[in-house]
Amino acid sequence: LKGYSEDVTMFEDTPGQTPRVVTLTGSSDFKGCLELTKKILHTDYECDLPPCTIRGAYMTKLTGKFVGISGFKFALLNLGLKLGSTTPGMLRDAVEKFCGQSFADLGGNTKFTKYECFLGNYAYSMLIGLGFKDNDDSVCFAGDYSWTLGAVVYEALAEASAPPTRRRLLELPGVQSVPH
Repeated sequence: LKGYSEDVTMFEDTPGQTPRVVTLTGSSDFKGCLELTKKILHTDYECDLPPCTIRGAYMTKLTGKFVGISGFKFALLNLGLKLGSTTPGMLRDAVEKFCGQSFADLGGNTKFTKYECFLGNYAYSMLIGLGFKDNDDSVCFAGDYSWTLGAVVYEALAEASAPPTRRRLLELPGVQSVPH
């Protein structure tokens, strides 16, 4: 957003390296922000085994409804979009309109206003990176889900996709003895 500026401390992954301060400056340049977001997601990485998504990673073609929660949901709500009937293209259009405004026109320094342009671009870029088209209506943002539900789903899927292993009964937790 034009008129937004903030100094941010960047911490590097290298131990002992001195953190550096960078200044983030808003420009209201939707297309420029979109391109930077694509770079963060590495949508240009080589795809060895299509279909590929973010970072050139293989992902089977999605079927059924995709439910966007958390950041996806808040990106839509903060832009005034309807959770049950917004396509990726509608999200992109709303983000472009929002990002074209100035920080002052939007009321200045509210807690999340400064992040909306990036969050909207990120949500849109994620959807496109996952293979959705602008007019795709199989994306849904409705629902009230928490990180705990997400953790349970993640763990269940990780367990289901893990290679099978043989475990002896005595190695299982809670087993005291086994009758002969």
